[in-house]
This record gives sequence, structure tokens and C-alpha cells, in this order.
Amino acid sequence: MEYITYPNYGKAIRLANQEIELIITLEKGPRIIRCGFIGEKNLFTEKLTAEGIPVPEGTWYSYGGHRLWIAPEDLPRTYEIDRATTVEEIENGVKIISEMDPYTKMHKEMSISLNPKSNKVQIEHVVVNHNVWDVTCAIWPVSVMNTGGIAIIPFPKYMPHDGNLIPSHTLTLWRYTKMNDPRWTWGEEYVLLKQDDQLEEPQKVGMFSLNGEFGYALEGFFFKKSFEVLQGKTFPDLQSNIEVYTQPGMLEMETLGPLTTLAPEESMSYQETWEVYQGIPQPTTEQEVIKNFGKFFTKK
Repeated sequence: MEYITYPNYGKAIRLANQEIELIITLEKGPRIIRCGFIGEKNLFTEKLTAEGIPVPEGTWYSYGGHRLWIAPEDLPRTYEIDRATTVEEIENGVKIISEMDPYTKMHKEMSISLNPKSNKVQIEHVVVNHNVWDVTCAIWPVSVMNTGGIAIIPFPKYMPHDGNLIPSHTLTLWRYTKMNDPRWTWGEEYVLLKQDDQLEEPQKVGMFSLNGEFGYALEGFFFKKSFEVLQGKTFPDLQSNIEVYTQPGMLEMETLGPLTTLAPEESMSYQETWEVYQGIPQPTTEQEVIKNFGKFFTKK
């Protein structure tokens, strides 16, 4: 761990083992702006733009990297502006604590731990309610991936019709989702979504994943997210615990925790695990995904 100044983002913390590094911003946060192999491509996008969205406390900007949002999505409540953070050291990492948002009366924390011997990252996301009334919401971590890659979402393990009469999982569509958009591949074992800067219309899909894992392949690198699957809970967006969204400049890998009612001063937490690999050819078909990436997923 070391304190650094990161170009365009100011004061930051660098966490590194022998192979990968994370850059955590301190002036625009809580946010992880870089994840990747040392000296190699950032798997996250860095998106500094003069255009933003007006909100009660200022202007919200899409800076890129990994951020912590609160669901269900609502403008302006979800679009809390980035704030300065304080730092606490933890084992193999740091806890980043944001200032309370004066409009929503919520504050956010991320505890980030990098395994010193393997390319695995544990992130605990925490939201605290400082209102004087109950708030029902969900933790919504969003990783904004770099351009040119492809999202890989496993379907649950195939089972034949006989004896499987009850639905197992959901697929959620938005009004702007076009299932015949060329960026989609609706395969037998995976849903694939390609990031393509030449196609301007946004695309998005959500799912209740029984696997609790999905990933993003980019130019020989592979970023995998996994999380605990919580059955019997209510989730935002028609029971989605994962979502992928793309537009020019980025693709978002999103997970969602269950909707929870927080009493005043009550908190909730949600954990993701990241794994980062290299030396895997960029897939273009589902068969290439099955051949080269199937070993990374546990079908349930």
C-alpha cells in the first residue's frame, strides 16, 4: 500500500501484489479507478468528461472505475456526487469512508482487500442510513469496464424438461433492450454482450443468477465477479442480482443486493469477489467461451 497522485484524479492509494494493482481515489469517491496487471491495460475505463447530470448537491459525473450506488435507480437520489473520503488500514488493504451525502443522508464505505499471493480482491460495500426515517434500498456495486471487451454471463446448468416444471431464474429487459442488436449473443450456455463504440444505442439486461458469477474478457485479460446468491429475498429491477449495460465508451458489470429496510443509523453490507487472469484469447463466439472460459464458472 502506498499513497500516490494519480493523473487526472488526484490523491489516491495504490494496492499491489506481485502481479496486479488497484488504484483507489481519495478525492472522488468511494471509487476504485484502476484494476489490472502492473504495467498493462486498465480493465476499468477512466472517463473524465465536462458533461454531467445536475443533482441537488452539484453535478454528478461518470468518472469510470468501480463505484457504489444505491438501488432502485432514481434521479436524483441514486446519483450522489463523489466526495472526499477518509482512510482506515485493514489487513491487506484499506477501508474507504465517504462523507455523508447531505441530500440523501446516506453514507458509503468500501473495504478493499487484495490477496498478497493470488490475484483475488475482496470488497465489502456498506451503506448507512442517517435519515430520521426508514429507507428501503439495495446496495448496487457498478464496475465500469474498458472498451472493446465482451461480457460473459453464464446460464444455470441445463436440465431436461422432465421433472423441471417450475422456472429457475429470470431475465429482465428494459424498454430500450433490443434482443436482435448485433452486440448480443443469446447462446445455449451463456449470454454475451459486446462493447462496441460504433453502436450508439444503449443496451441492458438483468438476471437473477443462480451461479453468482459473471465476467468480462478484454484483449487477453479476464475479469471475473462473484457473490453470494441469496434465495428467497426481494431484489430490485424485477428480481435482478446481476445486470450488464453498455453504451459508447464503456460496459458496466453490475451486481445488486436484496432490498432492505434500514432504520435510522442502521447499516447493511454486501460483498463481491474479483479474480483477474491473463493470457486467454478474446472470444468471438459462444463455443470459444465454452472452450476457454468455461473452467472459470461453476454451473448450478
